[in-house]
Amino acid sequence: MRKLLNKYLITIATLVIVIIPILYFYQFSVVLNYPWSKDQDVWSDFGSFLGGTISPILSFITIFLLIQSLNHQNLANEKLTEQLESNIENENLRTFENLFFNLIGLQKDIYNRFKIYVLVNNEKHTLYNEEAVKKVEDLLDQQFENGVQIDKIKELYETIDEEYNIYDVLRSFSSIVKLIEEKLNTEENRKSYYEKLINLTDYAHLRLICASVQFEDSCNAQYLKNNKEFHQVLEKVNLNFELYQY
Repeated sequence: MRKLLNKYLITIATLVIVIIPILYFYQFSVVLNYPWSKDQDVWSDFGSFLGGTISPILSFITIFLLIQSLNHQNLANEKLTEQLESNIENENLRTFENLFFNLIGLQKDIYNRFKIYVLVNNEKHTLYNEEAVKKVEDLLDQQFENGVQIDKIKELYETIDEEYNIYDVLRSFSSIVKLIEEKLNTEENRKSYYEKLINLTDYAHLRLICASVQFEDSCNAQYLKNNKEFHQVLEKVNLNFELYQY
């Protein structure tokens, strides 16, 4: 469209340059029947006429074309800026994803090392991962079934945490949630990666995190508890930070 308009303007400019002298010749030579003049002043007047008539028209067309060219250049610059911003955003996203999946791997390593010891027939046995989480849950469930006060249950949890270092599991998970919140600008992107985090985390691992948030008073526990966006995504898998209630 812009190229077609420019062609029209160039055609108009050409016609103006051609038609104005023709009209001048027709008026004075045909209509008024004046002979060709040999007077230099007459030709000077003719030149002034052409300059005064054609120049404003050509100047207007030139300015219009210049404005069109500047607008086109501005649009090109805007597109280039958008492309650069898009490239920067894509590079930031790649950097984020590398860190995100590295932390996911680190989190799994920490969870895989989580273990507790139990006595069976006076023999010491080691429970790992899901079995260890299930044993902790059984201990907490038993306390609730016996009507033990919540403060006493928190003390029991703190004892288990001190002995088996559940806090490391909570801290690694919380670090990934913080990374998502700090590095992603839109709620849609954050929730998308919260879902990825949840889907890449074992269900027993998630239950242990929820229990930790409920019974711990650490800054990581409070952070997860107050993160409404993450809590909304967590509820989609039927989990929350109040798993144990009377």
